[in-house]
Amino acid sequence: MDGVSDRPWPAQATGPLQALIRLANLEKAGRHEAADSVLYMDVEVDPRNGEQFELVVALSPFTTGAEGLDNSEKLIYSASDTGSGLWMALTPSEHSELREKLLARGVSPDAVIPQ
Repeated sequence: MDGVSDRPWPAQATGPLQALIRLANLEKAGRHEAADSVLYMDVEVDPRNGEQFELVVALSPFTTGAEGLDNSEKLIYSASDTGSGLWMALTPSEHSELREKLLARGVSPDAVIPQ
């Protein structure tokens, strides 16, 4: 997940962005790098961790890039261009769940087009 946007971050992204910065600092500290050198780029998030997954959901519409890879390094998620591009590999049940969540938020479930 990149912590970079080509537009000013909106107010609703401030909290998640600060959480991403804290996560980046923890990752850097774990690699024994100076915390003050964090570039807020290439922060690894674990989608199995609900709090970290919420960062991806909250920041993907505003970041210049977010990608998710599976254990074999195969791309399964990509959000880019400050919210104008999104691609996901979903199981049929995940696709149904996503459509339900979109509908609950007032977004047309037809915004997701299966390949």
